[in-house]
Amino acid sequence: MAITIKWSNRNSAALDNIRIYRSTTRNGPTTLIDSVAGSVTSITDNTALNDTLYFYRVDAAIGTDVAYSNVIPMRNVTNIGPGPTTILRGDWEFGLFGEVAAALLPTWAQIKTAANITPTPVASPTTWAKWIIGGRIVFIPNNVFGTSMTAGIVTSNPGISSGKLFVAAGADRIANGAKVTVGSYNFLARLPYASTLVTTEQNPNNDITANTSTGVIINPGSTFAKAELMAFIKTIQQGVDALSVSDHMRFHDFALSTFAAQNYFTNTFVESNAKVITLQVTGGQWVDSMMLSTNTLSAGVILPIVELLPAS
Repeated sequence: MAITIKWSNRNSAALDNIRIYRSTTRNGPTTLIDSVAGSVTSITDNTALNDTLYFYRVDAAIGTDVAYSNVIPMRNVTNIGPGPTTILRGDWEFGLFGEVAAALLPTWAQIKTAANITPTPVASPTTWAKWIIGGRIVFIPNNVFGTSMTAGIVTSNPGISSGKLFVAAGADRIANGAKVTVGSYNFLARLPYASTLVTTEQNPNNDITANTSTGVIINPGSTFAKAELMAFIKTIQQGVDALSVSDHMRFHDFALSTFAAQNYFTNTFVESNAKVITLQVTGGQWVDSMMLSTNTLSAGVILPIVELLPAS
């Protein structure tokens, strides 16, 4: 497969040339993949790997003057999954396809079998929202399964009661996670990430900081705005019809009657000692402290989502 990039030339003067750059991260180092005449308005990247998110930039030059485009996230997709196939809002970094019927996605019975857990949920979703988060296709239920349990997030025995829904820091999340097959699609059921740092969830660049004595998150990090947990909050709070992927929202902007006062576990680590982010809810609202991190045997609630796995 290949990725085709198109642009419009709105310059009144003729361009000397156009250069196209590519990176695997939004702000990472770029590679020049093509240089074309100023009259060209599209190129095809035949070197793009399947199921890989890329960030493109188009530069237009007239003499020594260069204009830079916005960064454009794109991905080769071999498996688009059930439900809508056209992006409704956003893009391949953080976007929304739309709504998917619950019958097309894993049931709680399938999830708990795959995760090797036993509890009964307090609710079941009727529909799911189909999101794009960091190039991955992720399905988020419109109602929490909301199962109370002890997560057991400790260094020596992570995920003691949440089974395979919680994957320890540094572990292969697919090899160690709860895989579920529905029809021709394979999914990974797990706790949502509170950061976009999925494969480096120990927060190596200090994007998330917490008070060392209380565990309260001081700064949830810039990556939270485009993380699975934010998509989960938007889905539960707003519903798919009203969703706006670009809204900036803080935890204490929400009054979520759906959620009982409780701690809600995520799969994102704050520090290398296996502390994880736990959402704190009281009286149906996110408390102003926003999030906690814990490495103790804490009682809380799991809220699993499912990620579409690439075709094997």
